[in-house]
Amino acid sequence: AIAVGDGSIRVLDPSSKRADTGAEPKDLSEGSTVRYGVELHPGLPDGTYTVAWQAVSADSHPISGAFTFSIGAPSETTVALPSEEVGGGPVGVVYGIARYAA
Repeated sequence: AIAVGDGSIRVLDPSSKRADTGAEPKDLSEGSTVRYGVELHPGLPDGTYTVAWQAVSADSHPISGAFTFSIGAPSETTVALPSEEVGGGPVGVVYGIARYAA
């Protein structure tokens, strides 16, 4: 199991603007497969999008990553991933609470 919250998953368009609605991620897990999704703005134009995510793993360690996908033809992207330390932001708060409670 992992813990995610608001802002844990962000989808950025080629110019670094949010392409997701900012709503809380939806748990789409089935069985032992952990999956989360976010709602995207309708009518996104062609281009390369970046998904940046943060979570707290089952063993209470903060984890993060990023990947890209394209709609239509791939494009250049100006996305610079945040230099925020892993576990910062809302996920860091959950991590801190979990560590304190343990």
